[in-house]
Formats: sequence, structure tokens, C-alpha cells
Amino acid sequence: MNITPLQLEIMELINEEGAMKVSQIGDRLQIPYAQMTKLIDKLEALDLVVRKVDMADRRTYDIAVTKKGIVTLSEHERNLTRIIRKLMGNLTDEELEKLESSLINLRNILLKTLVGDFDSEPAYQVENLGGWTVKIPVVKPERARTHKNKREKQDDHQGATSLYRPDVSRPRFQP
Repeated sequence: MNITPLQLEIMELINEEGAMKVSQIGDRLQIPYAQMTKLIDKLEALDLVVRKVDMADRRTYDIAVTKKGIVTLSEHERNLTRIIRKLMGNLTDEELEKLESSLINLRNILLKTLVGDFDSEPAYQVENLGGWTVKIPVVKPERARTHKNKREKQDDHQGATSLYRPDVSRPRFQP
């Protein structure tokens, strides 16, 4: 079965959070609505997700992972674990410690850039990945800050409500 990483990410989110609306999935994963519709259509054609009418608002649909989708996610997890074990199995304990230290440093740099400063000792969530104990840093939501790009700052300054409004100063194509 040919499934893209983005499709797997969508399925993992739905599997973890439960049935969601297409717009909620798109918002969480920062995927435009038009692209989300195409991705969901492909997943539905593969019988990995199903659209269910939302009984509270019959105009909308909730997307849920099917049993086949859950099996596919499990197979993917097993394959990923097998590959990681194979790749990491040849490393010495010292090399694994260096790798862990490097990954933590990279994570700290990325989080500082994307989320902002955090305590020197972040909280960790410990997970078992196929017999391996993995410490995953947890960032508290109250530490998050928003970064605005140049266009957003201009729009805020001009009182605009949309990031995607056309630039009126730009010449338009005339047939």
C-alpha cells in the first residue's frame, strides 16, 4: 500500500484524538483545506478512514480511522521500530549517548527558535518504543509564543484580516 508520510500523520492524529472534522485536522497539521480534502479522499478510497455525518451538525463530517487504518498504523509502527533497531544496533553505548546528547541539543535549538526560551531542565515524557526507553521532551503550551512573518506584520499594521489577500501594488496579468 502506497501511503505518504503526511497521510500517516493524519491517520496518527485521528487515531490519537478520535474522530475530527477535516478543518480541525488541517488546523492542527497546518494543511490547507483544499489539500486536506484530497488527502482524506485518498485515505477513504484506500479504506483507511471513513467520513461520518456529525449528528450535532449534519452539514459537516467527522473523519475516523477504520480498522484497516489502525492495522496499517500498527504495521507502520512495527516497521519503523525494526528499522530503528537495525540502524542503532551497531552503535556502541558511547555513540548512543553522543547521539542522544546531539539530538537533545538540536531539539533545544529548534524549540528555542520556534517556541521560545524554556527552563534548562525541561520535563520529559518516557515512552517505550519496541523495548527501547525513549525520553521525549515536553514543552508546556504557556511557553509558546507566536512569530509573525513580514506579511503578517504588514497586514496587522494595515488592519487587514487575511494573510492571503492579493498585493494591490503588484501588476496583474492582462490577457
